[in-house]
Amino acid sequence: MSESMWSIPDASAVRTPLSIFLEQASLLTRETNGLLRGEVVAQTPEAGIVTLSLRIAVPALENYTIEVLSYSQPIGIYPGVLRSGISEMSINVRIAGEPEFLRETKKVLSSHDVRNLLKAFLAQARTG
Repeated sequence: MSESMWSIPDASAVRTPLSIFLEQASLLTRETNGLLRGEVVAQTPEAGIVTLSLRIAVPALENYTIEVLSYSQPIGIYPGVLRSGISEMSINVRIAGEPEFLRETKKVLSSHDVRNLLKAFLAQARTG
């Protein structure tokens, strides 16, 4: 039998921007009982760069979808660029590591503008 020459590291404890976005998408869906759905889309617009989008979808409004955050990262995860176009939280910030990614993501998701957006979507979803 052949001997493996690979030295596979244990990455089970690493929280990536993708896993954090997926976690937040799932929490949004669960906390709104599916009235709003969190979605994460990954794209590779250029070689060596992955862009992740955290979106809110509203099934009652023919799946209207809005991007709340995007993160462009190299294959090595950090550093990358976190962006949001939600008015007051319009950001374009370079992220050096997980603590900064978590802090900036929380700042946007808990902002006044995002809360107002969620409130409007929930009101429309409940009447639809």
